[in-house]
Amino acid sequence: MTIGIAALADRRTKIVMASDSKAAFGDFSADRGVLKNIPIGHYYAILVAGNDTGYIMPTVKRIQKAMPLEMTDPDEIAMLIHEELAETRKRKIEAKILAKLGFTMDTFRTEGKELLTESVYYDLVSEIRREELSLTFLLAGFDASNHGHLRVITSDDCPQDYDMLGFAAIGSGASPALASLTFARDHNMLLPTEDFCEVASHVLAAKFAAESATDVGHDTFYVCNSPKGVCHFLSGFKGGVETVRTSWHQYGAPKRSPETIQLIRDLTYSGRDPHAPLEAATNQPEEPKQLTSQTSEDRQ
Repeated sequence: MTIGIAALADRRTKIVMASDSKAAFGDFSADRGVLKNIPIGHYYAILVAGNDTGYIMPTVKRIQKAMPLEMTDPDEIAMLIHEELAETRKRKIEAKILAKLGFTMDTFRTEGKELLTESVYYDLVSEIRREELSLTFLLAGFDASNHGHLRVITSDDCPQDYDMLGFAAIGSGASPALASLTFARDHNMLLPTEDFCEVASHVLAAKFAAESATDVGHDTFYVCNSPKGVCHFLSGFKGGVETVRTSWHQYGAPKRSPETIQLIRDLTYSGRDPHAPLEAATNQPEEPKQLTSQTSEDRQ
């Protein structure tokens, strides 16, 4: 499993995202094993969570191929993702259950009851119902009006809209992360209108809290995206996320920390000049820059 967190900021003109990079397989796991923040185009990205990691990229590639260039509506994109997740579950069922009997899902529906005994047919139906796709996608991005949106999507439910709440979390670490985020929201510290550095402090605090879950890794991929495609990271020259973690342990956990917020402001850069202060980076003309599949080490 994993943790993926996204929150709207700066009057919904920015989205702050954080995720781990832990990959688990059988009795083993590796931190910094996989990127779980994947761009899909049009200033949209998806955070991924679940045990069926081998199905992530085939599904993402179909999503990227199926998305028309003009598609920017979050609900249309979310439904497309839902359909591709359902298709992945269908292919998984066919490969694991039906192929050994020469069926596809379509032929099983139309011919299975006639060709099989009643007991075999209903045994297969029960097995199909039990077969789940352990993948959840968190869609985060901007529509044609430059407004940020959040959707949580699975294969077996319609997409869920988190725009009004302003934040969402997925994965095995979602419970402690949401506890941290809702505490901040209850005390009016976490709102979509807040400065992105304020929001980032709460998102990172939620990521650190989520690390209490067994399958959540210590390594953190952090990015703040905007509708212009400019991505803000935390400068690795000054320790990046780990410096924020140290400040959070010293000043913040579990309360709001002005020191940590100022530290995030000092560390933030636009992706062009890691030595430039935030004011210089944000006042310069912004050039389009898509999310990339950097690891924590690459960003340093």
